[in-house]
Amino acid sequence: MTAITSKLTQAKTLSVSKAEIPSDIPEGYVLIKIDVAGICGTDMHYFNHFENAGFKLNRALTLGHEACGQIQDPNGSSFKMGQLVALNPIIACGGCSYCLAGKENFCLQKKFPGSALTLPHIDGFFQSHIVFPAKCCIPVKETTKAKHLAFAEPLGCSLHSVNQANINASDNVLVTGCGPMGLLAIVAALSKGATVTCLDLKPESVALGVKLGAKNGLIIDQFESSDYLDKFDAIIEASGSIHAFNFALESVKKGGQFQFYLICRHPIHQLT
Repeated sequence: MTAITSKLTQAKTLSVSKAEIPSDIPEGYVLIKIDVAGICGTDMHYFNHFENAGFKLNRALTLGHEACGQIQDPNGSSFKMGQLVALNPIIACGGCSYCLAGKENFCLQKKFPGSALTLPHIDGFFQSHIVFPAKCCIPVKETTKAKHLAFAEPLGCSLHSVNQANINASDNVLVTGCGPMGLLAIVAALSKGATVTCLDLKPESVALGVKLGAKNGLIIDQFESSDYLDKFDAIIEASGSIHAFNFALESVKKGGQFQFYLICRHPIHQLT
C-alpha cells in the first residue's frame, strides 16, 4: 500500500510524495488513516515564514496538528479496525511531575507534531497515514462525522480557556476576534450559559458570532469604547490585534478574568 505525504521544504513551498505505508509499528502505537485535518493559524505562519512565534524549522516538515482518522492497524491495542478517533497532538512523557499531576499540557518532555518546538521535529498530520501513540487516540461515537471531529483540538483549546476563566451562567463575556478560534470560544462560553459579546473588524465575522449565539456584536470603530469600560467579567482574546487587546484590558472588570490565545506580530505597548 502507498501513503501520500506533504512536506514544507521552505517558506511557501510544499512538496507531495508517495511512500510505503509503515508495516513495522512500535509497541504502544497504532497505524491511522487520516480522514480530515484542519489548518491552524500556526500552520499558516510556518507556511509563510518557515517559523512561528520566533521558532524556526530546521528541516523540511509535515505540518498539521488538528485531525481525526480511522484505525488501520490496532497493533494489539483495544481499538478496532476502521474505528474513528480524534487525535490529541500532545505526546506527553507520562512520568514527569506535571504528567503525574494530570497536567500533561505542561509536560517538560512533551512532543508535538508539525511544530518547531519539538527537537528533533516530528511530522504532523498532513499526510494520508501516520503511526501515532495509541494513548493519544480518543474514541468517539459511531455517529460522529469526521468533518466535525477535526475541530476537537481547537475546540478543546477554547473549552480549556473558558474553564480556566471559571466562566459560568452569571458572567458577561467578551470575545475579541471572530476568526475560527474566536467563534469556537463563543460556542464554549455559551455552553457555560454565559452572555457573550463578540468583537471584530469585519462585519461579516461579527455576524457569524451573533449567528452562533452571541447576544451582542461589536464592529471596530463603530461604537464608543467608553461605553464598555469595566463591563465584562471575563475576556477571551482571540484576535492577535494590539487594538483589540488594549480594548479588552480596559473592558474587563477589576478582579475579572483575561484569557488569551494569540500571536502578536508587534510588541504589546500597554499592559497595566
